[in-house]
Amino acid sequence: MTAPTVYFAGTGAQLLFSLGVAKYLKENYPSTYDEDATVLTVSGGGIAAVALLSLPLEEFDTAAARIAQLFDQLPHNPFSHFQLSAIYRHALEVVVTEEALQLLRQRLLIATTQLPRRRRRIYSEPFLTVREVVEDLQASAYIPFYFLRFPYRRHLLEIDGGASRSEVDLTASLQVYVEASPEADVFYSAKPQETLRFRAYEENMALYEAGYQRASESTVAIEAKLYGV
Repeated sequence: MTAPTVYFAGTGAQLLFSLGVAKYLKENYPSTYDEDATVLTVSGGGIAAVALLSLPLEEFDTAAARIAQLFDQLPHNPFSHFQLSAIYRHALEVVVTEEALQLLRQRLLIATTQLPRRRRRIYSEPFLTVREVVEDLQASAYIPFYFLRFPYRRHLLEIDGGASRSEVDLTASLQVYVEASPEADVFYSAKPQETLRFRAYEENMALYEAGYQRASESTVAIEAKLYGV
C-alpha cells in the first residue's frame, strides 16, 4: 500500500480545525491533491480528507459555514454528545457528493479497528457509492455506547480507527492533529476535555480560521514532508 501524503487524525467535535488546514493545503500545495496523492484519515478528520481530495477551493468557506451551522442547531443539554453521530453524518454529506466520488477512489484511505481482536484495517478500495464512503467514515468514528449509529453490514464489529498502529507507515506523511502529539506536523493544542465540547457557530468558524492560520505558520514542516526539503 502506498504511504499517504497526508494523515488527518481524529478530531472529536473540533473537525473545523482540520478543514481549515485542508483549505490552506489546497490553496498552496497542489501536490496534496493531485491524481497520485493519497490521504489517510480517521474519525472527524474525514471531513478534511474528503475536502482536500475533492472539494473546489472556492467552496471551502461555504462548506465550513454549513457544518458550523449544524453544530449551532444542536440543543445543548447533558446528552448532546449522543447526537454527534447525526451531526457527523450530515457534515459528511456536505463534502461527500456524487461529483466527489470519482476523485476519492483509490486515493482516500480510511482507518478502522476490527473487533474482537482489535485488528487495524485500512479501507482503500475503489468506493462505488457515496453511501460506502459515508459508512466507512462513520465506522472509523464509532465509539460504542457514546457515538450512536446504525452500522452498515460490513461494519458490525468495527470501531474508531487506530491508524497510528496500523501497517501504514506514517513517518513520511504530513500529520495533522487537533491535539498536540510528538509526531504532529500541524496541530491545534486543545485541552483533552474539550475534544467533544460543542461550540457555537462563531466559535466553530474561529476554529476553521485557526486551522488555516496554524497551517500557514507550519510551512517548514509542511514542505519538509511534502517535498523533502
